[in-house]
This record gives sequence, structure tokens and C-alpha cells, in this order.
Amino acid sequence: VFVSVIIPVRNMATSLPAQLEALATQRTTRQFEVIVADHGSSDGLAFVVEAFVGRFEHLVVVDASTCTGVADVRNTAVRGSVGEVLAFCDADDVVHPDWLQSITAPVLVSYCLAVGSRSGLIAGSVAPPEDAWPTGSTPKVVMGHLTSGDSCNMSMRRSDFDAIHGFDTAFQRSSDIDFAWRIQYAGVPVARVPSAQVMLRDPNTAKET
Repeated sequence: VFVSVIIPVRNMATSLPAQLEALATQRTTRQFEVIVADHGSSDGLAFVVEAFVGRFEHLVVVDASTCTGVADVRNTAVRGSVGEVLAFCDADDVVHPDWLQSITAPVLVSYCLAVGSRSGLIAGSVAPPEDAWPTGSTPKVVMGHLTSGDSCNMSMRRSDFDAIHGFDTAFQRSSDIDFAWRIQYAGVPVARVPSAQVMLRDPNTAKET
């Protein structure tokens, strides 16, 4: 099974290298591609990606400059990908060395939406050593309704993504919660995966995608 890792990006040239480095050093048996969806960056992002081309078997930049928001960017990235399984993360975060193996594991066993855990904030430019990662928490039930999603740390089969037509582009915020609810309405359960850890960058220093 081939996996497409989707990363929406807009003016993240300073933070994207840490995420690409984390993906390039994954401990995984999965074959995967990385899709960087560029939402009109003007900070030399192309040079950053070019520096990592030799580190991946497949690293693709998708032009998402005309998209109307991050939900649209993610949908555009998926259309430019080929994986049977989709995994989503963000340009200003850093995934754990076992992230890809963990976040896709339940999806390979059954039809589900796998949601990983947030493990605190990055102090400085990179995540702490592996033995210093704090225990993370996975998304919970929102507004007493259904379990939410987390677009910086989720995975599903492409067929399930396509069945609900991806992220709703009418949402400028919380499109991941809407996505998680709609995929559950379609009969696809949520699998929480605490071991699929992502460390977030301090929001005071991160730019919005």
C-alpha cells in the first residue's frame, strides 16, 4: 500500500525544513510520497523543498496558489497525489520518528479515520530528543456530538476521503472537525492512535497556512 503524506504550506520556509527532516528519517516500512501544496508562498519555499528532493523517493510540489483556503489547499494536494492511503500533517509541526508507521497502521487493517496525538510545543527550531517527547492527547468529542479530527495528524483511505468529497471549502476554520463528523456519518469510525505523535510549534511564532 502506497501512502501520500499531505502538507499544506504558505510562507513556511523557516519551519518546513524541520518537518521534512522528520519525514525523511521516519522509521517505517511504508512506501510513501510527500505532497507539499504551496498556497502562494513568497518566501523562497521552492528552494527549501529542492534541498530535500534527494532525501525522498517521491517529493512533489503542487501549485495551490489559487485556492480559497486551507481546506481547498488540502483537497488540491490530494488530487495531485497517488496514494491509496492519505496522511495529513502541517508544515510548522514536527512528527515523531514512528509517526507514519503509527498513524497509518489502523487504516491498513480496517476502514477508519485514524487521529493521532498532540505532544506539546516545540521549544526552538526542532523537536526534543525522542526520549524527551511528552505524552500526547488525541482529539475528543466536540460539543457533546462526535469525536473531532485533527488535520495536522490524521490518516484515512483515499476511498473514504473521496466518498465524502474531502474537506468542505466553505470552512475557513475547523474544516477538520467537520470532516471527521461527516466521515463518521458515512459509517467510518474513528481510531485514536496516541503513539502517532506530532509536536506543534509555538503559535506565537508560526505563520498561518
